[in-house]
Amino acid sequence: MDAVVFDMGGVILEWDPVTLYERVLGLDRAQAHALVDEIDLYAWNARLDAGERIAVVLPHWQQVHPHRRREIAWLHDRWPASVVRIHHETVALIERVRATGVVVAGLTNASDEHMPHARRLAPVLDRLDPLVVSGAEGVAKPDPEIYRRLLARLDAPAQRTVLVDDRADNCAAAVAQGMEAVQFADAAQAATALVELGVLPSQLAAPGGRETSRAS
Repeated sequence: MDAVVFDMGGVILEWDPVTLYERVLGLDRAQAHALVDEIDLYAWNARLDAGERIAVVLPHWQQVHPHRRREIAWLHDRWPASVVRIHHETVALIERVRATGVVVAGLTNASDEHMPHARRLAPVLDRLDPLVVSGAEGVAKPDPEIYRRLLARLDAPAQRTVLVDDRADNCAAAVAQGMEAVQFADAAQAATALVELGVLPSQLAAPGGRETSRAS
């Protein structure tokens, strides 16, 4: 393999707006989930992931839910507080892959306006080259176009590129482009999969299960 591409959310860090509302408003988990559903958070956030500007999206969103203006604003103003965990085991895995000389890149669905926060919280992101961010591209996974752009910047053949991503649909889209894919459950499982794909020598992998998707 020539390149391994890591997703950010769910792989390197955990972004969880439900926990943000729990912490800030003192809600229980069910109440926080209800608030997320009420304001249709993930649908609006997908617009940011696809490149719409925060200064445009948030006012429109607040107009739809005027009684939740404050809670909607927090998703931008307090974005770092919605990152509930850095996956240090994944960070260590990235360094192991880099040590082999394989190119290590990133492909994430995220607003590029939030990426400075993400980079401060997870400095390993600065070591992913290239790091393709959907918000900057104006197109998000699993759209095939973002995979084509990634591969063009890697200058690596699809069949020698592996995507590590926690979502099945994103992995399936990578396979459709001819790439290999590992659906991430945890760093140990991902390391085992990378051993089986020939990226890592077996002594560098932590024990764990495996779930991979392969191009046919």
